[in-house]
Amino acid sequence: MVREEGDTLHLLSAVSPEWIAKGKAIRVERAPSYFGQVDFALEMPEVGSAVLHLHTSFQTPPHKLILHLPWFMETASITADGVDLPIRDSSVVLPVSAKEVRIGWHRKPHAATISYAKTVESYKAEYRKRYDHLLATGEMSPATDTWNVPED
Repeated sequence: MVREEGDTLHLLSAVSPEWIAKGKAIRVERAPSYFGQVDFALEMPEVGSAVLHLHTSFQTPPHKLILHLPWFMETASITADGVDLPIRDSSVVLPVSAKEVRIGWHRKPHAATISYAKTVESYKAEYRKRYDHLLATGEMSPATDTWNVPED
């Protein structure tokens, strides 16, 4: 949720599709960083929008503050404290002093609905299939490069 890379602070670079929905929120409190403490809440009051409330206590501000946008969302607009910001490569460079970021977005129509539980279920099913093959034939099943993650 909060990650440093050199003189840059990254926010929300790993977000699950399960966490983004109307009425949900992602909260980080008292996260330490090289730059100082970070608190934020990403709230989704309605479908199609989110609001990021930032509170930072930087002793030494980062050179850049980057907000990562989820791969499964199509982002139409972003404003930080009322100023429109450009979106580049699924991220936005925020002003280091930003307090409120408003996001207009919607879920991409064909984005897979994945979660930790579904991924574990998929791995278990694949390994069960390989184990059953081993028991039936005495031979290892050839590995594949893809996993079938179940969707809703």
